[in-house]
Amino acid sequence: MKIHRATSGTWPTAMRFLVAVHLLGMACLLALSGSALGASRGEDFQFAVLSDRTGSAVPGIFEAVIEEVARLNPDLVMSVGDYIEGYVDDAAAVNAEYDEFFELLEPLTVPYYLVPGNHEIWSDLSGEIWDKRVGRRYYSFDYEGCHFIFLDTSTIDQSEDMDEAQLKWLEKDLKKYRKAKLTFVFFHKPFWFEAMRAGRDDVLHTLFKEFGVDYVFTGHYHVYCAAEWDGIHYYITGSSGGSFGEPSEERGRFFGYMWVTVEDDEVDVALIKLGNVLESDYVAFRDLQQIAQIETTGVVVSQLSTQENIEEIGGPIQVSLTSLWGASLEGMIAWDTRAWVVEPESRAYNVGPDEKVSLPFAVELDDRENIYPLPSFEITYPYGDGKKLTLEVPLELVRVAISPTLKTAPKIDGLLENDVWDDLVPITVFGSPDGERRGTETLRFYFGHHDEHLYLATWCRESSVGELVANTTADERDGPLWQEDCVEYFFDTDYDRKSYVQLFIGPQGGVFDQLCYVTPEHYEFDQGWNGGWEVATHVGEDFWTTETAIAVPELDVEHAFGRPEGEAEARPVIRRGPRMQLGELWGMNLRRKQPRVQSNADWQPPFAHDPTSFGRLIFE
Repeated sequence: MKIHRATSGTWPTAMRFLVAVHLLGMACLLALSGSALGASRGEDFQFAVLSDRTGSAVPGIFEAVIEEVARLNPDLVMSVGDYIEGYVDDAAAVNAEYDEFFELLEPLTVPYYLVPGNHEIWSDLSGEIWDKRVGRRYYSFDYEGCHFIFLDTSTIDQSEDMDEAQLKWLEKDLKKYRKAKLTFVFFHKPFWFEAMRAGRDDVLHTLFKEFGVDYVFTGHYHVYCAAEWDGIHYYITGSSGGSFGEPSEERGRFFGYMWVTVEDDEVDVALIKLGNVLESDYVAFRDLQQIAQIETTGVVVSQLSTQENIEEIGGPIQVSLTSLWGASLEGMIAWDTRAWVVEPESRAYNVGPDEKVSLPFAVELDDRENIYPLPSFEITYPYGDGKKLTLEVPLELVRVAISPTLKTAPKIDGLLENDVWDDLVPITVFGSPDGERRGTETLRFYFGHHDEHLYLATWCRESSVGELVANTTADERDGPLWQEDCVEYFFDTDYDRKSYVQLFIGPQGGVFDQLCYVTPEHYEFDQGWNGGWEVATHVGEDFWTTETAIAVPELDVEHAFGRPEGEAEARPVIRRGPRMQLGELWGMNLRRKQPRVQSNADWQPPFAHDPTSFGRLIFE
């Protein structure tokens, strides 16, 4: 194999070729110039920038980086030094490290460019080995109208110490190619960072500024950092394998690489954290089917019901574990009890193939105000081709609200000044959408029924009334209340767990309502349906309130979801037959949205279009 080397820093235009290096049986492609490279892709192109592999290399990391970059298939791959550990005076040992490094690069099928770091050149001997194994220590080339420069900072500690020959070459090169569409520079040690931190000038930066350099990529520190100085974009590219102590995303200490996209004269620079480029079949159809089966059958916690008018909560529960697909399960159920008491707090399990095991526990809570967050445990379940699913499984708590029979019907004026409301025990305990403690200000929901009407009321504290988001008024039916301050109800009035009513009420009296129907495949909504609600609201100095009367017989609606006009029935006719007899059961969920604090208060988390997850409303 013929090996070409240049005798000057910049490769002549005539020498647009790939240099094939083949030493000791190790093959790699090293592109040392080539404005024709990748021309079939047009003027737009992408390149990856790899950071330090060594400086106490973490096993397996650089290999994983190369695998991801190869999968992304850029046009070019750049690097900023530190490929071997070095710092030994044994030429055979150093060459063996280069052999290992070049072998790691074999998955790359595109040209890559190297620049020496301090782990490649630290002595005369190591410099000679670099010259033989890799080639020039600094060079430049053009690609699709852009100019790329690679510098040697391996043996110096500040740019002022750069040898005169390299500085003269750099200035000449920058001057010659200053009209390039874009100029990118790569070297190992981030002298710019120290100059910026000290507030002083930097020799290289002065040259870059004078001749219009656009982007500079460096390494050495094994942390990621980005800055802009005099219009030049500077980067410390992090670590592609070199160790950095305790990981910290906030401090830029994590493994990864950079991805640069050039479109005409526009540049987009992205930082890719290792592990975020996945195979196209990372989640297969079969995987989703098995995960759903694990969640519904493999790990099941029996329900615990609690009535809102009873202070203490507790009782026995069962955790049932079922072996699926012949898998064996072994481990420990260890509860994160939060404010609850769970006995025992942990219990071992061993489930053989195709077996089912039930583990008994007892739970108790003395203070209803501390319902959320619920106690939970983690369990790992095998599925797919050697995959494992880690589930956080909470207590299955079903909340039950009581609607008492009212002696008289309240006046619906939005003021909550009727004595009827004073005699009721409101619902005051809510969670956040993620199951933690409520993030909104305090609130109260009231329920009661009289004759054929269900009466609802809410009181919502708002310490900054001027910031209420309340654009939808009583004159605008079915406005976008879900984007505003509002209270929201789900009512499954015949408890069929398939069809239900959704109702929003805003501070200015706006109402949005619709009928909802859910199947295993999809949801259907009828926003054209309007319920017979009587609604009144009021906004006070530090609160807002709602009062609502529902004529329950008007919820007795016959509706055919999904039936095209003039065609046979495509969906069952939904016959809503709500009643309020003693002991009658509705499905229900409640929510308050408070945009100012960017949170919601949910009665039965998760608050979702899923009637199987609703709480219950019982009529006394």
